[in-house]
Amino acid sequence: MPDRPSEEEISSKKRSSPEEHAAVDGSTNDAQKNGENSGRRALVPLKSGEALTAQEAFSITAASRTRLLVIAGAVGSGKTTLIASIFHRFQKGSFAGYYFAGSDTLIGFDERSYLARIAPEREVATTKRTIPGISRNLLHLRVRKPDLRERASDLLFIDLSGEDYEEFKDSPDECRRFAMIARADHLIVLVDGSKLVDPAARQGAKRNAGMLLQSCIDSEQLGRHSQVDIIISKWDLVDMAADKAAHSTYIDGMKRWLTQLFAPRLRRLRFFEVVARREKGPYEIAHGLSMPFKSWVEDLPVAAPGDCPQRSPQELACEFDRYWGRRLCGNRAGA
Repeated sequence: MPDRPSEEEISSKKRSSPEEHAAVDGSTNDAQKNGENSGRRALVPLKSGEALTAQEAFSITAASRTRLLVIAGAVGSGKTTLIASIFHRFQKGSFAGYYFAGSDTLIGFDERSYLARIAPEREVATTKRTIPGISRNLLHLRVRKPDLRERASDLLFIDLSGEDYEEFKDSPDECRRFAMIARADHLIVLVDGSKLVDPAARQGAKRNAGMLLQSCIDSEQLGRHSQVDIIISKWDLVDMAADKAAHSTYIDGMKRWLTQLFAPRLRRLRFFEVVARREKGPYEIAHGLSMPFKSWVEDLPVAAPGDCPQRSPQELACEFDRYWGRRLCGNRAGA
């Protein structure tokens, strides 16, 4: 039998380096070779989870047919709350026939809803306001039907600040500079229900929604390919009001006015009453959002003849412009 190694030999072997061990047994692994060649360990990039810029969203739009949703409305109308309520519903299970399948912006979603959770004693829940003009305002959500044979669907929400909304509705030139509206699969305009039950404020809320749509059409951001949804937010304040009948009559008149002015110039114009987060009454979070959300996932824009404007190479330098061209005009152009 071979002699048993001494304690000194065992101790010496323990102190030897991995390279010396490899030299003894004649083997080295690829990780060691790569580490020797690069002088450092290979790193795995991790996503920050924060809201994305357009450039950061490229990896999502390049990998799948991504739905782009622009959420617009006046300050305090509930845009951020609407997005946060959808995310909240998916945390509890399925919503609108879909299951949560991932997100690259989990922290971004959480930042927009944390104020509603940190103070249970708060009389009125709230959400973080959107910073005007900020470029990091894209939130990503991936959803999937229960039938796992179908591919998951990716959505990007653009949370437009109330201050930007004011600029765009007042100036077609300012609206033209924000080309995301033209690239959007759906434009979602919020009209504040708390303003519609206030006789002193409701005319302004109605007029502002019309001014935004008119500005978007004048600046060629909306056209016959466009799908627009008008969301009457905080519907619980309308539904639970003492003079509900009078408020409903006014809101029906507003719907007719907007339909007559803009429906012939768009592919589709719809209206929904939504309670993203209740203030009155027995409403669940995201009440009234199931039907529109399902269509935001499933309904894609279809370009009509003449709806694909000619773009110069300079205008198509941005990946989001190229994405817009593929999404809007790709089927007809054979792309």
